[in-house]
Amino acid sequence: MRLNALEPVEKVLQDDKDDKGNIHEIILISGST
Repeated sequence: MRLNALEPVEKVLQDDKDDKGNIHEIILISGST
């Protein structure tokens, strides 16, 4: 998995200011290109 795919996830977590311990699963969906 490319590290830049996780950047949007980190931004959402920072913007939400929620505890990462409350998140049990993240599903990344990508296009076929």
